[in-house]
Amino acid sequence: MKKFIITSIMIVFYFSIAQCDYWTTIKTPTNVSVEAKYRTEGSPAILAALEAYAADWIDDNDSDAVKVEPASLTYNCHNYAWHKSDGGSTRWVNAVDRYESTNINRYWSGATPTYESTSLSKATKVYYSSGDHSAKIRSASEFESKWGPWGRYRHSPSDCPYTSSNLQYYYVPVTGDELICTSKTYSTRNISGATYSWSGSKVSISGSGYSVTATKTSDGYGWIKTSISSPYSGTTVSSEKQEFWAGKPGVQPTWPAGNPTPIQAGIYDYVYIYPDYQEDALGATGRYWTASGAITRLSSPTATVLAVEATSTGTGNFYLYGTNVCGTATTGWHGVVSVSAGKSGGGMKVSPIPADSYIEISFDENELSKAGLLKDDKSYDFGSNPYFRIVDKLGEVKITQKYSSEKIVQINTSQLLPGLYTLQLVLKDKVFSINILVSR
Repeated sequence: MKKFIITSIMIVFYFSIAQCDYWTTIKTPTNVSVEAKYRTEGSPAILAALEAYAADWIDDNDSDAVKVEPASLTYNCHNYAWHKSDGGSTRWVNAVDRYESTNINRYWSGATPTYESTSLSKATKVYYSSGDHSAKIRSASEFESKWGPWGRYRHSPSDCPYTSSNLQYYYVPVTGDELICTSKTYSTRNISGATYSWSGSKVSISGSGYSVTATKTSDGYGWIKTSISSPYSGTTVSSEKQEFWAGKPGVQPTWPAGNPTPIQAGIYDYVYIYPDYQEDALGATGRYWTASGAITRLSSPTATVLAVEATSTGTGNFYLYGTNVCGTATTGWHGVVSVSAGKSGGGMKVSPIPADSYIEISFDENELSKAGLLKDDKSYDFGSNPYFRIVDKLGEVKITQKYSSEKIVQINTSQLLPGLYTLQLVLKDKVFSINILVSR
């Protein structure tokens, strides 16, 4: 476990200048007093010794930290992270004050906090609760902090002389919706006398205070944030970058991997398309799809599995559109089904699609006639002992049922797990097959 070690020589350095130090206060952006100490700078010899100690630690711990400012006795990590890095004065700030009361947490607790707890992805500040340390967050993998009287460094979260477990992350929040159809209101900390500078993407912004109106200028991912200049702290703090989707959903640009294009089908086949359409990544909360040409839509327009029937030879087209409360996307994810006359499935037609607890099988008499299975009296010529069977994708027969001359046959599918199966009509000298989908 890493620990920050102040040697006896360094303690002597501190006391050698103690007569020049005095207690003072700094202010948080929301006008809360934080105890601080003014310290005079150390002599060149003292600073050189501090640099040598820091260099030894870097070498002993194989650290990749990069120094950006030299050693200084005038400020420390808490001052830098919460005050100086935002344009404030140089002071020394302890986690607790001289009366052993909490001190640094006044930035994020109490009646008027500036910051609130968040996740690393949104945070701008971090407090090492087990290591008495604070840092400014440059990115999820790079922090910047002052190492006591040593220099200021850029480093990974754990690559520093402080215990890096139990990190606490903080930000200045922006409140508002994650979806804008036309315009929405966004707001942040209301600080009397503060100046707010708002900026954003995919929106125009009206207003200049702590609450503004963002109006959509184009569809897509957008964001809004503000910088707050406080008259109390003399600092300018940055809010979170509040992200949102503006307008109607987008369109997935590529055909899903593993799906052939065009999809080949025979006449009266059922075709099932499983698009890996990532709705949440497109600003969509739902979907809507259409079919035209040689295919007819079977499953509902909002279904996650697109089921179509090949009803004529030629080309069929289907489009999948994202939807949200702003509307339906104007362009869609496009696929093609090429339908040939080479396969008829014995004229079998199945409903409902997808199936739940049962399927009903009927027959197209034109296709039966082409296959030589229709008698002059319009009865079906299926020979002796015809039967149906349902087979899973591994070829295992799951259901077998005899055919007894009905023109509409019902098969119970309630025992089948959801998935894709093959329905087969088995005759003496041939087998007709079509795919069916079970979903519940």
